[in-house]
Amino acid sequence: MYSKFLDKTVWLFERCMAILFGASIAVVSLQIFFRYVIGSPLNWTEQVARCIFIWLFTLSIPLLMRKKGAVAFDLLIGFLSFKAREIMVILVQLLILFFAVYYFVFSVDLCRATTGRVMAGVRIPQNSVYIVTPVSMFVLILVTFEHIAGGIKALKGGKR
Repeated sequence: MYSKFLDKTVWLFERCMAILFGASIAVVSLQIFFRYVIGSPLNWTEQVARCIFIWLFTLSIPLLMRKKGAVAFDLLIGFLSFKAREIMVILVQLLILFFAVYYFVFSVDLCRATTGRVMAGVRIPQNSVYIVTPVSMFVLILVTFEHIAGGIKALKGGKR
């Protein structure tokens, strides 16, 4: 059930990222058109594009971790025995978990601190831009627990 929840969450994140990617292309293209063809740049497109990029980047973190698409340097780990390798993977996942929990707490504080503030020019509440961070970090925490459980199971059973 835990993996199914993460599968559905990743599926939802992928769809949101596809929509956001399309929106970013539209907003940036609109800005280019108005700046270079019309000669009168729009003042809101730069801020909207920045907000979209924040959402895109933040949603991609747990997605990459779940699909194990993050950059890894496994040259030294390849020389270790199976058990030592699995222990190393678990230790790395614990470090990622520590970072994710810290970032989650910090991002909740950031959302609280920006409540009531509005971005100048676009009139978007600031915390609506940053709300994606605690959501994404919460999912990253769940993904990390899944990886740690897989590592422990591999240590007990002999393979992943």
